[in-house]
Amino acid sequence: MNTCWFECISEQLNREYPNTLHYSSGSSNGITTAKENSVKYTCLIDFDVATIWNVDKGLLNKRDQSLQACDWFILIKQGLITHECFIELKKGNGEKGIKQLEDTLRQFKSKNWLNAASKRHARIVSRKLPANAGNSSLEKAKQTFKQKYQCDLKTVPPNCKDIIK
Repeated sequence: MNTCWFECISEQLNREYPNTLHYSSGSSNGITTAKENSVKYTCLIDFDVATIWNVDKGLLNKRDQSLQACDWFILIKQGLITHECFIELKKGNGEKGIKQLEDTLRQFKSKNWLNAASKRHARIVSRKLPANAGNSSLEKAKQTFKQKYQCDLKTVPPNCKDIIK
């Protein structure tokens, strides 16, 4: 079922948003997004197929202007497992990335673009990350993402490699 979903959603997004796909390949070296504001994201994962879509200027380009969107959506097929990765690249303060990622997840959910069987990840890549002090906005967001979207939220320093499991 999960494998079929990967192929179905990939085909649907490619058909509806043909100019937003940036990458599709199989590798054991990981996946790297394009740079934005001199920041890029790299995840290390062995995979069969991965596709990367631009979100804020692509998949959700025609969204309600009160909603924000993250930079990238990476869909990864790893054997029978599918990973959905939402990436926000920030040059400055990473705190704004929390809202961008949550708005993106909310919009994907309303469009039925999320798969219940997928492993879901959200990443904020920024030089300035929110303080991680137990009751911070980041810690609260981690709990919200886990409860509402079954999503693992993490912060990653720019140009560092993130391991997706």
